Amino acid sequence: MRIAIASVRTPFIEGGAEALAAGLLAALRRTGHEADIVTLPFRFHPESAVRRAIDQWFIEDFTCFGAPPPDRVICLSFPAYFLQHPEKTLWLLHQHRSVYDEWETRSPHTPEAEQLRSLIHRLDSEHLAAIPRRYTISQTVASRLQSFNNISSTPIYHPPPLAGKLYTADPLPYVFAPSRLERHKRQILLIEAMRYVTAPVFALISGSGGQRAVYESEIAALGLEHRVRLIGELDEGDLLAFYAHCFAVFFGPRGEDLGYITLEAMLARKPVITCQDSGGPLEFVRHRETGMIADPEPRAIAQAIDELYGMPRHGAALGSNGYQRYESMDVSWDTVAALLSQ
Repeated sequence: MRIAIASVRTPFIEGGAEALAAGLLAALRRTGHEADIVTLPFRFHPESAVRRAIDQWFIEDFTCFGAPPPDRVICLSFPAYFLQHPEKTLWLLHQHRSVYDEWETRSPHTPEAEQLRSLIHRLDSEHLAAIPRRYTISQTVASRLQSFNNISSTPIYHPPPLAGKLYTADPLPYVFAPSRLERHKRQILLIEAMRYVTAPVFALISGSGGQRAVYESEIAALGLEHRVRLIGELDEGDLLAFYAHCFAVFFGPRGEDLGYITLEAMLARKPVITCQDSGGPLEFVRHRETGMIADPEPRAIAQAIDELYGMPRHGAALGSNGYQRYESMDVSWDTVAALLSQ
């Protein structure tokens, strides 16, 4: 079967969406399909740019390529799912969250923003319901689609990029927090938590992003240079080693769609510290069973860190439980490819 994967792309940014598309492409090709990825650039601001992107995808007719057209199109994200093709399958990463679950935190609510929100809600409700094969990357995304648009869908989990490479080793006294340095990833919670941690441990935060200067300033203002380190981007070998030797992984974003870091920590047999409102990670982390679920505030996170460090056997058991939970869920690209191409 010829299968096109349709998504959007923000130039020069490599994140979870790009890793997912690449993984799906490889899985489809490995299982005998002829597959390719088709993207268009996307801008989140201003509202007029979002509207242009919607219009652009509406006129994209995937039955009219220079080469033979695809038999199936797998649509991953807003607004790519508005394209024209008779055989569309939805595997939804997320909708345009700024007009859905993030709307209440958005400021200001301008007339242009209000109009765009109304338009997207209407178009999503009409066009996503018309796609007969509807899947999402997590229950969190499926629940949003049901709640906001009254549209049902089925979650399909997929492996993180480092699956098959992660390993575990004797823990050292640090909490590891790998992620893009962006506001919604909330590394600031870990930084501030280190003021209250009594155990002789430190926090290593890897990654790059727009909040690095903010975090550097906060670390200095709190006098935490000796306890918190921003270690930048890591190559794959170093990333695997930092996972292997930490005693816990912190990943406490707000409303994450899925969260590769949770899955990677489980494959490294490390307990995950996450938050009550973190979304996707809560589909895998069970409190005091595979990790710790804390209120999204520094003192609660500090308490979780102290508890895991103070009971190393308990922490090791949580990490082992997490690995077993992942293994029991049949998370595989072959399963994804089979379901999306049927």
